[in-house]
Amino acid sequence: MAATPNQTSSDQTAPAGQRRQVTVLFADMAGYTAVAEALGDNKRLSRFLFETGYAHIFACQAEIGRQLLDRSKALAKADGDELAVAYADLGFMWHRMFWGQPGEARDSAQRETGKRVVEVARRHSDIWLASKAQLANGLDYSAWGRPGESRAALMELMAMSRETNDPRPRSMALWALAVTDVFSDNYDGAIEKADDALRICLSPIDRMAAEGYRMVARTLSGQEDEVSALGGHVIRKMEAKSLAMVLPPVKMTGGVGNIMQGNMAKGVAMVNAAQAEAENWGMTFATALGNKFLGEIYLQFVLSDEKPSLSVMLANLPFLVRTLPFAKKKARRHLQDALEGFQGLNSPADIAGAQYNLGLLDKAAKRNDRARTSLLEARGIAQSVDATNIISNADAALAELGAA
Repeated sequence: MAATPNQTSSDQTAPAGQRRQVTVLFADMAGYTAVAEALGDNKRLSRFLFETGYAHIFACQAEIGRQLLDRSKALAKADGDELAVAYADLGFMWHRMFWGQPGEARDSAQRETGKRVVEVARRHSDIWLASKAQLANGLDYSAWGRPGESRAALMELMAMSRETNDPRPRSMALWALAVTDVFSDNYDGAIEKADDALRICLSPIDRMAAEGYRMVARTLSGQEDEVSALGGHVIRKMEAKSLAMVLPPVKMTGGVGNIMQGNMAKGVAMVNAAQAEAENWGMTFATALGNKFLGEIYLQFVLSDEKPSLSVMLANLPFLVRTLPFAKKKARRHLQDALEGFQGLNSPADIAGAQYNLGLLDKAAKRNDRARTSLLEARGIAQSVDATNIISNADAALAELGAA
């Protein structure tokens, strides 16, 4: 779960506790701002405003973060400080990834900004800045449904590590490639890359990201021992660091893991709660992702021939009585909502995934023509962005349907 793109600001609806975390974290810096302004120290003030704006964005206080970055960039431009301008632009890249308005203008601005920031950072031998900008490029492609381009961008980050003999770009690239693998259902690949990242991570944030996506991959691959950990210390660590913008997808995964363990009502409630949190923060992609998870959960009730054990059935009897008669209807509603959400974001791999799931639902209902149309459309879109998992899954389903 990569980074998740959105369309609206979130500051008014962010939980008070989350706002308070950031306020406390930077309370001692308020006085610094006044001192720096009085001294006319625009260089330090610009950098400080970048740091605070960057942190507010990661805490889902998008509008406050954007305003701080605007001010940081204006000061840097007035001083002719191209490196400080590049730092502010890095903040805008992350803001645009999560809250950018979908369309060619957003995509073009993101690509141009990323290229410019990397070039400026290289001129100033600032490997951290160059790495973070290239990381943002790779994650942006992944978050907006372009896994092939994501992998290419992240391989450039790996090359940067070899070129500079600096392990930081490599560790970032590895955990970000794990994110792309998770979105591509390549959980074994994601676990391997996250493990490799953990061996060389120098930054606590990179280590946390690698740990988090390793647990996401292990949970989604059915390694149930990770569920309690995912719902425990990783989420608490992310909350302590005010990394609110990555929490909803991680919490949704925890919900799926609980369902795999047989805690069905709890799992669905966790996904619903995380989706509501994402919606409150204006996180359009994560909201659509919640519908995808819920649609796939109900789809499994429709498709599964395997009966749960008696103990699981008894433990979940009220939930099953409420759910099973309406599983098809709920699956279609959530998958259709996911499709529309991803279409609004122009996220090709996610559009293909939703079409594929709708095709499976129609296939189960013996609506073969509709199923074939959805599966062929999913395959075509997936092929355009190198979403290999969807291509192979669609091919298998089409083969089962046979010739038209």
